[in-house]
Amino acid sequence: MKKTTLNSKKQQPTLTSFFARKPSSQPNGFPSQKSVEPPVNSETNDSKRKRAFSPQKSPAKSKKFASPSKIKSPSKTIEEFLSPGKSPPRKLSIAVKKTNVSSSSVDEICDLEKRDVQFTSPEKSSSAPNGLRRSPRLAEAANRPTPEKSTEAVRPKVFKRTKLFSPVKDEKKDVSPHKNGCSKNGAAEMGDFDFSGLDEAFLDDIDAFDSCPPPPLENLNLAKLDRYKVESSTSLITGDLRLVVKNVGNATGGTCTIKSPWNSSVVREGDIVSLRGTCVDGEWVVEWSGLLVTNPDNLISGTSVVGSLFCMRKAVLSEIFEELGASEYKHLVIGCVVHQLLQEVLQKKIREREGMEKICEDIIGNRDFVVDLFLKNVNYSETVQTIRSYLPRIYDFVSTYVTYGKAERLAPKGPDGWPGEIVTIKDIEENIWSPTLGIKGKIDATLQVKINRKSKVMPLELKTGKVSFSMEHRGQVILYCMLLKELGEFVDSGLLLYLKDEGGMKEISAGDREIRDLVLLRNCLSKGLLDLSNVSPSDNIPLPELPPPINRKSCDSCGHLVACSAALRERGLETLSERHRMKQLVPEVTSHLSSEHAQFIFHWIGLQSLENGCSLFNIANIWSENPKTREENGTCLTRMMVSSSVVTKGARFESVFTKADKTIFNEIFNVGQTVVVSSDSQIGITYGFVNSISPISVTLSVEKFFKVKEGPFMLDAYESGNTKKISLKNLSLLLEDSERARIMREIVIDLKLPAFAPKISGKIRKLGMDIFEKLNKEQVRALLQAISADTYILIQGMPGTGKTTTMRALIQLLVRMDKRVLVSSYTHSAIDNILVGLVGKVDMMRVVNPNRAHPKLKDVTERACLNKLTNPCHEQLEKMYKSKKVVGVSCLSAGHLWLERQTFDVCLVDEASQVTLPAVLRPIFLAKKFILVGDPKQLPPLVVNEKAKEFGLGKSLFHRLDRPAVTSQLTQQYRMNQKITDIANGFAYENMLKCGSDDVANATLDYRGTVTSSDDWMQRSLSKLLEDSVIVIDVKNGDIPKSSGKSKDNRAEADVIVQIAKEMIKVGVKGASIGVIATYREQVELLKNLLGGTEIEISTVDQYQGRDKEVILYSSSKSSNKVESDILSDTNRLTVAITRAKKKLIIVCHLDFLKTYDNFAKMFNHVPPSNFLAVTPTS
Repeated sequence: MKKTTLNSKKQQPTLTSFFARKPSSQPNGFPSQKSVEPPVNSETNDSKRKRAFSPQKSPAKSKKFASPSKIKSPSKTIEEFLSPGKSPPRKLSIAVKKTNVSSSSVDEICDLEKRDVQFTSPEKSSSAPNGLRRSPRLAEAANRPTPEKSTEAVRPKVFKRTKLFSPVKDEKKDVSPHKNGCSKNGAAEMGDFDFSGLDEAFLDDIDAFDSCPPPPLENLNLAKLDRYKVESSTSLITGDLRLVVKNVGNATGGTCTIKSPWNSSVVREGDIVSLRGTCVDGEWVVEWSGLLVTNPDNLISGTSVVGSLFCMRKAVLSEIFEELGASEYKHLVIGCVVHQLLQEVLQKKIREREGMEKICEDIIGNRDFVVDLFLKNVNYSETVQTIRSYLPRIYDFVSTYVTYGKAERLAPKGPDGWPGEIVTIKDIEENIWSPTLGIKGKIDATLQVKINRKSKVMPLELKTGKVSFSMEHRGQVILYCMLLKELGEFVDSGLLLYLKDEGGMKEISAGDREIRDLVLLRNCLSKGLLDLSNVSPSDNIPLPELPPPINRKSCDSCGHLVACSAALRERGLETLSERHRMKQLVPEVTSHLSSEHAQFIFHWIGLQSLENGCSLFNIANIWSENPKTREENGTCLTRMMVSSSVVTKGARFESVFTKADKTIFNEIFNVGQTVVVSSDSQIGITYGFVNSISPISVTLSVEKFFKVKEGPFMLDAYESGNTKKISLKNLSLLLEDSERARIMREIVIDLKLPAFAPKISGKIRKLGMDIFEKLNKEQVRALLQAISADTYILIQGMPGTGKTTTMRALIQLLVRMDKRVLVSSYTHSAIDNILVGLVGKVDMMRVVNPNRAHPKLKDVTERACLNKLTNPCHEQLEKMYKSKKVVGVSCLSAGHLWLERQTFDVCLVDEASQVTLPAVLRPIFLAKKFILVGDPKQLPPLVVNEKAKEFGLGKSLFHRLDRPAVTSQLTQQYRMNQKITDIANGFAYENMLKCGSDDVANATLDYRGTVTSSDDWMQRSLSKLLEDSVIVIDVKNGDIPKSSGKSKDNRAEADVIVQIAKEMIKVGVKGASIGVIATYREQVELLKNLLGGTEIEISTVDQYQGRDKEVILYSSSKSSNKVESDILSDTNRLTVAITRAKKKLIIVCHLDFLKTYDNFAKMFNHVPPSNFLAVTPTS
């Protein structure tokens, strides 16, 4: 569907009324436009609105169809006849015979064409869409009298008199005559016309009328804001939009017209929009009094919406880049603490100064608060003094306005003081997501107030900065009013409170014009953000088009100045006037960046944006998909009740959720994963982190207190937007004008080679003598090259070559040289695998959530190290952190506040070939030298978007930098016996792998029992002969049905693997030494069920990276439905699968099917023909 944007100047509507500014300032980066305020005194508009809300009035009658006897020109063209005044595309003449039919007869015929059209409001659905029950707030609101006059539009009863041929005006559609008011015998009634003068094309068009589909069912009702799917979108000559929409929650739908100021919105077929309009002459219209929310599934925070008022370009850039130089956290800390202080005062109903002072002292005396200030590098004494200065204003606010329905209060100060009183605190930090408004927000306090004896609900927004009552702050209050209204509350205003200096509070009204302008602003920001992922993949992706820059003095100190200028230099600088501020700033602030560097960064931003648009957890599924379906898909747990809830450190709670019927469930979440909590009536009540999980319960750390037995709730897997932004913002590091950024640009972009010291100091050899004695020659060479390189080096560790041993040795050597080492990887397990072997040997700290820590590293986590300090202060904390010579942190957690201020001597990244280039930038920026360890022939980075993978994101930094001059190879392996090594060499490693010893080369299965089965395939599977180390079992599925309707599990293969595994355990092979690998998760789950109760480890290929077992049983799972992009075709995954076994590798598959994949066909060529065995399972 073609974009339905206008070519007029209304592309980005000027925000008026509430957000009016001087035209010359051009505040938001929009070009200067003429105001498009709705005509206030328009008689036409007034009459339309009156008709829309006055169903008693009948619409004006249609003009009568002219009788043939009154047509003066028999040669008048049909197009002129149907649409007077319009020039036709081709001239067709029509001859009219004279008849004796009187004018009255023609009128009678026309009267037959009258039809009564009854427009009625559709019946309201008894249940909310998507299985959500009606909110208690909505039910309560429906039962109480509403203070404001109802404005719900009722469709009027309309009587239309339709012409025989109603001209098709704006829509480009064929309309059937009998569908447009004519009777089905229209041909007989047209007998007076002579069609002999018409050409065949016109007659064909007439015949086509009856074959046209009927128009869509018109039962649309836009009286209330709701979500719709756009079936079609058409631009009209008038500049308006004609939409055919269908309600996403029920079957209602129809046509509506989108007028100013909404008609400049980009609306495409298939889009989800939210609409509210009025019915004018039987047609639904969305104009000034209505609302159009574009892409409401894109939830934007209220803070971001009002933040875009000043500069839309900055708001969009904030989604991509880190603000450079933004290291001042003091105001942020003060704001958070003062919010917490006021909220606790309100929750505990404290009115005395002493009680408020005690809460304040408890907060600032908390050790977590002290640590937080240290990590953010904020002075403790100054911050505490500032926080205490807010206490008098908090006391004044509570004394003046808060009564809790009982206590006396002081009179409001001054004539402008708010006249109401706060009687109840309904909620604190109430989290609201509205997929109808496309907005989310967290309200500081939700209040029940009383004004002139009338009670109502109001949001309270607290500000700790300068008293300004700015548009941004007022707009935030109005957005919170809109969110509360979505929950069913009657909210027409909110409170804006300032506590700094003399303080002040005002009631902010949420009028229709303010709401309209905020939605317009939100739509503009939403389009800008969605444009970031609207990337056309290519070898050189430019940065998406951004909103135009503003022209303000504040641009000089903007945290996004470098990114903004670099983007402007590539596109748009030439369009600015010579007097524009950015014209002079751009060359100055981007002088350190070459055009090639900027293009490289923008290309990778485009790739990462493509990937971010393919989230594994689509947040919109939470409200657009049925809960039961989500649970079946493994992303949700339904019918969960709270079994316990306790207060933990800080303002958090630990809540345990169990099934309402106490049944067990699949452990679909991981420890540390983010989970959203929703109820049947409210989406996104809060979100938290998984502390622990079992088959019967999930324990979450959340910000909201839940009562025991409260529920039922739904728990949904959630991928935080902040996590997705980490890789994007890492790329902004390459834009910095710093020495470290310059060096990194030369390495990453220009591929500059490192320099190596010509000699290794004798002191180093002496320090590492005992370390070198435990390593082979290749490992020692890798260590010495790593020590001598000036900026970076790569170590390729092939399977079983002792990468982990080499890295541990390198870390020990660097510590002895008094170097500080940062150990990182994309996975926590890879970091833990290295550090576990160094416990007690080096002073280390593991930066990780304590619930995710390896059991052997519990005592060296950051939390454990902090707990050892009895009375932490800035000096003690600095000493403790600096004393840690080795720090372990994942790539995504390398933005840790303390780490950002450190410069390590070396950063060691394990499994570097699995990390995307943007993700690895943060840790390697923190060190003078980095060492990447990995194997490009094994698993590549996980990339979901195929186009992003194709154009570069699937290639790691290791792959980009890998060259003989910078890569030290480890080829001597100590894992696989000779026969398995031969397979790996022939398939992937080009005969580079060598067995480290004869014992390794000749190792085979060792057990004492006797195989009872006489089947040849079972005997060979358990054979102790070296020649039988690699076996391929071709499973003929026969008549055995699959275990389910899924195509990625295979019961026949599973049965064979189970028989082999049980026979091995029976003869004496330990279950812990057997590993089962399956290509797909469905097969893994099936095998876990069949082999439950054993010590056999069953996982996917990805989870076995870096692991090994004496025996590996591999199930390919699929036997049909080949897909080219299937992971079965992934050569790297197959390499991992066949290199996990030490003594026995058994591949269970459908041989003929697997041979259709090139990688499997190549691998099978290196298996001896006698080692292919066939089996047809009988059960």
